[in-house]
Amino acid sequence: HKTRQFIECLESRLSENGVISGQCPESDVHPENWKYLSYRNELRSGRDGGEMQRQALREEPFYRLMTE
Repeated sequence: HKTRQFIECLESRLSENGVISGQCPESDVHPENWKYLSYRNELRSGRDGGEMQRQALREEPFYRLMTE
């Protein structure tokens, strides 16, 4: 819970200070409300991405913990 709050605070501060968000890499996933951060499991994910990889990342316990 505290990590999720930290991410929300970080996202908010970046936005408040006019930092422009970049493009999310194809290999990463993020919920719609994350404009600056994304998630990729370096041990299980390739750099090329793809829908199957993104779906697998969305189902990982860590990602679900951070987003639900």
